[in-house]
Amino acid sequence: MDWRARGLWWLLRGFGLLPLAMLRVMGTLLGLLWWRSNSRGPRVVRTNLALCLPELSAAERGQLARDSLIETARSATELAWVWSRTLPTVLGKLRVDGSAELFLQARREGRALIVAAPHLGAWEVLN
Repeated sequence: MDWRARGLWWLLRGFGLLPLAMLRVMGTLLGLLWWRSNSRGPRVVRTNLALCLPELSAAERGQLARDSLIETARSATELAWVWSRTLPTVLGKLRVDGSAELFLQARREGRALIVAAPHLGAWEVLN
C-alpha cells in the first residue's frame, strides 16, 4: 500500500475514534478552510453553480457553494465515524421517514431492491 493511502487510512481510523459531534465541528471547519482556500474545488463549484443556476444572484450562489463544501467536508469526517462503529450504533443514528417500512418489508421478504441514493454519504449502511 502506498504511504499516502496508508496515512489516510490511519487518519480515518483516528478520526473514527472521536465523538460524532466533534467530527461534525471538524468537518465544518475543514469545509470553511476549503471554501477560503480558493483551490480547485471551490473554483469548480462556483463555476458549475454559475452555469447551472444563472438565475441566482452571485451572493446566493456563493452561499450555496460555501454550504456545499462544508457539507462535503462533514460527510468525509462523519464517514470515519460510520466506518469505525458497529452496525447497531450506526443504525441508532438513522432518521427515516414513513417509506422505511416499505424498504424493511422488501428486505424481510427477500425481494431485490434498487436504492437511488446520492453518491456522497454513508449509503452503504443500507447493505
